[in-house]
Amino acid sequence: MAREENGRNVHLECTARRGGSVFAQLLLAALLIAAALTGASGTAAGQTAMIFADDFEGAFAGWTLGGTPDWYTGDPKNGSHSVRLRRVESMQQTISTAGYANIGVSFYLGAESLEGSENVRAVWYDGSAWTVLKEIRNGDPEEDGQLHYFEYALPADAESNTEFALGFEVNGKQGNDFGYVDDVVVRGDVVQHTLALAGAGAGTVSVDGVPRSLPWSGSFPYGTSVALEAVPDACYAFSGWSGDLSGSSNPDTILMDGNRSVTANFSQIQYTLSLTGSNGSVTVNGTPQSLPWSGGFDCGSTVALEAVPDSGWQFDNWSGDLSGDVNPTTITMDANKNVTANFSQIQYTLSLSGSGNGSVTVNGTPQSLPWSGSLPYGASVAVEAVADACYAFGNWSGGLSGSSNPDTILMDGDKNVTANFSIIQYALSLAGSNGSVTVNGTPQSLPWSGGFDCGSTVTLGAVPDACYTFSGWSGDLSGSSNPDTILMDGEKNVTANFSIVQYTLSLAG
Repeated sequence: MAREENGRNVHLECTARRGGSVFAQLLLAALLIAAALTGASGTAAGQTAMIFADDFEGAFAGWTLGGTPDWYTGDPKNGSHSVRLRRVESMQQTISTAGYANIGVSFYLGAESLEGSENVRAVWYDGSAWTVLKEIRNGDPEEDGQLHYFEYALPADAESNTEFALGFEVNGKQGNDFGYVDDVVVRGDVVQHTLALAGAGAGTVSVDGVPRSLPWSGSFPYGTSVALEAVPDACYAFSGWSGDLSGSSNPDTILMDGNRSVTANFSQIQYTLSLTGSNGSVTVNGTPQSLPWSGGFDCGSTVALEAVPDSGWQFDNWSGDLSGDVNPTTITMDANKNVTANFSQIQYTLSLSGSGNGSVTVNGTPQSLPWSGSLPYGASVAVEAVADACYAFGNWSGGLSGSSNPDTILMDGDKNVTANFSIIQYALSLAGSNGSVTVNGTPQSLPWSGGFDCGSTVTLGAVPDACYTFSGWSGDLSGSSNPDTILMDGEKNVTANFSIVQYTLSLAG
């Protein structure tokens, strides 16, 4: 066995007769078994993998033939079959090395009955030119009709090359110029590519079913199809891939035919808060908002609400997706929310009382005194004092002043109002001569006048002077009853009439 170095090419040769060396057979068997069990994509990252192997036990599968090479069963051979090339025959196989580095090839090659410049060659193709790997010429040690094992490490041009090809050919003149080929193997190290995952927003990505926090990176063999699934965090939604993966399909897959950078984009879910109500407003996170109003908020955020009633109104409670009467309060935006701020008009008490005898009409409705009632803020209430008989309205006092009647009162607070009434006074005027009058038992010289409450009864007694006699009442009182009474239902003028007493003088003689 000998080893030769030429640049990156390494040549290892050993003679195999009737089945080849034990080492060669074991190596080939191991590579063939690995390829059968795992294939290139199943080989551990960075390890040598079988790319191609043919022991020609199945004829010429995939080979392009020049002429009609023999599927040979004669001696020499490995296994049951090898290939025999005659005179000017050839065979070629295109083998993609995409995803593989450090390409190596091995094969068994032999020659027989060459003369002059005749040769048997193994060649490889880099996409633009063929290069000779091994050439056996007349007189070379390998021109012994036996199979010899050769192994080569190829230059970088062979790596990840979809046009890579191997060829074997015999260039002879006679029908007994032979070349022999068997157990062709191409292998390489699986190229690793990095998948780098990032996130915009909040979420994770499962890689081939395994959850991964972001950012994350991992290595995959060339050609691996990696399953990615974006998993948004609570209150986030997946919006699409960017970088080396696009679109919004989820889950999706990415082919690792190079280093890949992918971003999973998440956007925070927005929910709408809709506020309604009348006769007030609501401050939202400290900003006053007229009603109705709506706005968008991030899912999970807490919104501060404060109901602000209009003048004359008061906040009662919240309804809809918020309840209770706590003000200010908060609401959590875990869904679209509809909230109503309920306001009611403030009620104030109007209390009416009277000094004297009378009543009051409130907005046209008679009300006995005292009276009270609830009226809305801002109401203008019409009040009118109605005096009882023999009484007169004087003025208002308390929450309303002056003597205007009717009048109005503005309900901008609780109000207490008094309607002041006074009894009417009437004058009694007495006249007469030659006597006097007692008024309610009190002697009064004539003429005399005095005031009396409306409706009162005054007792009058006529008192004649000496030599006079009471003859009767006149004016607003009539008759001759003495004493007599008069009702003071108005101004009264009364005259007490007296006449002189006449005596008879009788003379006799």
